Amino acid sequence: MSEVTEIDAPPRASFDIPTGDGFDAPPIRLVFKTLRLKSLDKAKLKSEADLRLNLVRSELQDRWGGIIWWRTRPEFSTRGRMHDWYCRMDTSPQLPDFFWNQIVTPEGNATLEI
Repeated sequence: MSEVTEIDAPPRASFDIPTGDGFDAPPIRLVFKTLRLKSLDKAKLKSEADLRLNLVRSELQDRWGGIIWWRTRPEFSTRGRMHDWYCRMDTSPQLPDFFWNQIVTPEGNATLEI
């Protein structure tokens, strides 16, 4: 199984990382995705959040490893009876947009901002 590393990224909306292909190769620009889930059931919310993060880790492992760049590590908050889960992240290698769209659709209570 390939390794997935998790690193805190610089406090910016995006940043460039070198490709390692020499001086002529353009860097890869990481643009953070915001994942957000909301639910009245805190236990269900935690379970759905863990599922989505595990999907990201699994996808990177299937691609021979990679890095999760955290702009904001997962946070939980509660307003009244509504519970909220939020994080901002990107990966290298970058995962395709259709992957990110798939992980927010199962329950319909997730949003993705790019």
